[in-house]
Amino acid sequence: MSTLLETQRAMQASLVAADDRATFALLSADVNPDRINIYRNTFLMTIIKALRLTYPVVLRLVGEEFFEATAQLFATRYPPTIAYLDQYGGGFAEFLRTFEPATGLRYLPDVARLEWAINRALHAPDEEPLDLHELAAIPAEDHGRICFVAHPSVQLLRLDYPADSIWRAIVDEGGDAALASINLDAGPVQLLIERREAGATLSRLEQEQWRFAERLLSGASINEALGQADGIDVSETIAEHLASGRFISFALTAHEPISHSNHLRY
Repeated sequence: MSTLLETQRAMQASLVAADDRATFALLSADVNPDRINIYRNTFLMTIIKALRLTYPVVLRLVGEEFFEATAQLFATRYPPTIAYLDQYGGGFAEFLRTFEPATGLRYLPDVARLEWAINRALHAPDEEPLDLHELAAIPAEDHGRICFVAHPSVQLLRLDYPADSIWRAIVDEGGDAALASINLDAGPVQLLIERREAGATLSRLEQEQWRFAERLLSGASINEALGQADGIDVSETIAEHLASGRFISFALTAHEPISHSNHLRY
């Protein structure tokens, strides 16, 4: 009698790689091969539907036929390893980057990266924003030791192409004219993606703002993040992050006094 692991591996080979040899050897002789094909088609249709929901802008850019063929190939090469399909497809952008039929759309992987970040933001756990009264209780001389914990919906992206403009042109139904007006060679963009009450929102950040946010959101202390704060008002920037609910808690690093000029204002 076959073990459960052997049966699972046989079914995976059949559903994902269309290799039915092991499956037919394990199942009884009177099993119709068409029944396996039904499972295989259902599996692929489910995966493709999940990718369509996560990457609607990529779908609009390449069309139904191209997307379905690409998604099917991606699914067979990188099948799901978890049951939650809203967490499936994180490698799609890198797949598109090396997928030869898509090389003519040089911006497409960046659009996919943006859509994956939006998907992560939308499905991130709900968390209450940081209670500012707790933060206000920290002595001014210890402000530099504060390390914030970011809300799980907050994402930072640096992209080579203006994927946010492409995304907005399609989501806002700007049509071909809106897409044609986008300058793909305008340079890289730095984005902050987060979930608000109305859904996912995108914000462009200047390079210095993005670098400072990257340090803060990765758990660096305020003192550590100050090295990336050239040209920005630190207090104003942190106040904006706090007002937007981008932090859910904080901790203090080992004691490291800071100068009065770096005290925060709430």
